[in-house]
Amino acid sequence: MARIRTIKPEFWSSPSVAKASPLARLTFIAMWNWADDHGRGTSNLKELEGFIFPNDDVSELSSGNTVHFRDLVAEVAACFNVVFYEAEGRPYYAITTWDDHQRNERRASQSKYPEPTGKPAFSWLVAEIPSQRTVDPNISVTGTGEQGNSGTEEEEQGEDISSEVATATTRPDVEAILDHLESKIKDNGARTPTRGTKARDAVRLMLDRDGRTQDQVIAAIDYATGDEFWRANILSAAKLREKYDQLSLNAQRDKWKRPTDRNERKMQFWQSEVDQARAFDENQQTNRPLEIEAS
Repeated sequence: MARIRTIKPEFWSSPSVAKASPLARLTFIAMWNWADDHGRGTSNLKELEGFIFPNDDVSELSSGNTVHFRDLVAEVAACFNVVFYEAEGRPYYAITTWDDHQRNERRASQSKYPEPTGKPAFSWLVAEIPSQRTVDPNISVTGTGEQGNSGTEEEEQGEDISSEVATATTRPDVEAILDHLESKIKDNGARTPTRGTKARDAVRLMLDRDGRTQDQVIAAIDYATGDEFWRANILSAAKLREKYDQLSLNAQRDKWKRPTDRNERKMQFWQSEVDQARAFDENQQTNRPLEIEAS
C-alpha cells in the first residue's frame, strides 16, 4: 500500500542527488511511497516498475523485461545506498537513511518486512556493486543529504557515509557493542532496541568515523545506563553516538565531583608537600657546617 511522504526543498540541490540521473531521483522518491513506515519495501521489479511508471512505455524505462528498469535500480542502490536483499525467498529493499529524513509519529513498532540480510536480492546487482558495503567511489553519497535535514539538532546530525556504509554485513566489534548496550538497557527495565541497519551504522560510525575505541564506547554505555538522567535518554545506538561528547564531558565532571576523588587528590597534594619539606630538610642537614665540640 502506497503512503504519503514528505520531501524537503534541499533535496534538489543535494550533492548526492546531483550525482544521480533524473530518472534515478524519481525512482528513489517513488520508493519512499512504496516503502512501509520503516523504509522497507518489496522489490519485485515488475511490480515496482508498474507502481513508479504506470503510464510510461519508453525505451529508457522498460523494454518489456525490466532490463532498463534494472539499470535504474542499480543506480539508485549506488547513489542513495538502498539495500536490495532476499529474505524468506522474496526480494526486498531497505532505505538505510530512512529515519534521518522521514519522520513517522504514528507507525508500527516494527516493520512488516524482515530485516536486511547478507543475501543479495539480485545477482546482477552484486555485479554492478562489488560489495554491499561499498559504492562507486566516484559517486558522492550523503547519508542525509538527500533532504538536507535542516532544522532540529537531531536533524543536523547528517553524515556523509559514502563508501563506508556497512549495510547487510555485520562486524564482530559492532555486534559486541550492541550486545552490551542492549543488555544494559534491558537490565534497566527498558525495551530492548531494535538491532537494524541504523543501529549498526551508528556504532560503526563511532568506531570508524569518530575515532572511538571499542573500550571507550563500552565505557560510555556503562556511564549512560548507570546515570539516573542518561539511562532514560540513551535507549539506542544512534542516540548514544549523538550524545557521546556530552556523556564524556559529564563523566569527567562527575568523576571530579566524587568525594573519594577529592579526598584522594587532597591526600596526594599534602603528601607531595610533606615529601618536598622532608627533602628540603634533608638537604639542609647535609649542607650544614661540621661542628666540633670543645674538649
